[in-house]
Amino acid sequence: MRINDFFTKNWYQIFFFIVLIECENLFQVNGDSKAEKKDSTASVSETNKVICCARHEKLVSVGVGISGETIKVDAGYCKNYCPRQFYDDPGDPSRPAVTKCKPNTNCRPRTSRIDRVSTIKGFQSVEVVETCDCLPVHTCRRDPYSQILHVGTPYQVEIDVGVCVGWCKTNSCRASRNASISVRGPNGEEVYQIIDRCSCASSCYRMDHIETILDFSRIEIKDNMKIADVRPNVKEINVGKCIGKCSNSTTESCLLRDKRNPLKCLAGLYKENNCIPVKFRVHEYRTRRGLKREIIQIAQCACV
Repeated sequence: MRINDFFTKNWYQIFFFIVLIECENLFQVNGDSKAEKKDSTASVSETNKVICCARHEKLVSVGVGISGETIKVDAGYCKNYCPRQFYDDPGDPSRPAVTKCKPNTNCRPRTSRIDRVSTIKGFQSVEVVETCDCLPVHTCRRDPYSQILHVGTPYQVEIDVGVCVGWCKTNSCRASRNASISVRGPNGEEVYQIIDRCSCASSCYRMDHIETILDFSRIEIKDNMKIADVRPNVKEINVGKCIGKCSNSTTESCLLRDKRNPLKCLAGLYKENNCIPVKFRVHEYRTRRGLKREIIQIAQCACV
């Protein structure tokens, strides 16, 4: 068989083979372009998901000076934002230091200071946010929160006052126990309250409060025993205290109703709902002289 006869009889098979190769190349090119487009879209979405944290200016009025002008202080606050251009200069409020955050983080203050501003009515204390940071989201707990006291004086000191943050299935994350620390100041020792423990609680809740007593109930005082030899039992009782506010601040108690329309109240008595103790426990003890005493422990708080 001659070569010309071979190509004449099988030309359609050769043409179909060439078309098939070109189609495969076309599909491969389109697939690559779609993949590139998908990758570029993913990169753009990832860029848009970037969260930033920075300190912003917030002017608050603290009082009036001797000239009669209102004194304002930049208390600052933390906010999520991503500027196109920024300079890491914490000393300039117009160019705040910016931190890029990871997912599942919140922008909130990390450190602050207490500024004392002299006004006509005396010194006023203002909390000023110094630094902001991206902190992880977690369940309700106590996190460190630093405050600088007596800034710019020989008594300057930094303390961890703590902060309650985190999510709760119900209610909110609040301080369940406080503690006290003393700090040396220009007028002697100063006492500051700090958060010791946090938990999920409603707007009206019971906070821990410890009282220490000396109990002589089980002490047998003999005739020849000296007072210095008596060793009483030291008891720490969590007496608690009620903290918070009630959403419905007032309730109405109707004193006189309309005879024709009993639903209409002509004269009513309004009573405020306060967060007060509603359940108690009693602990008994004896003093050094054998007198019987009792200490009341708050077991539950409610809006009444």
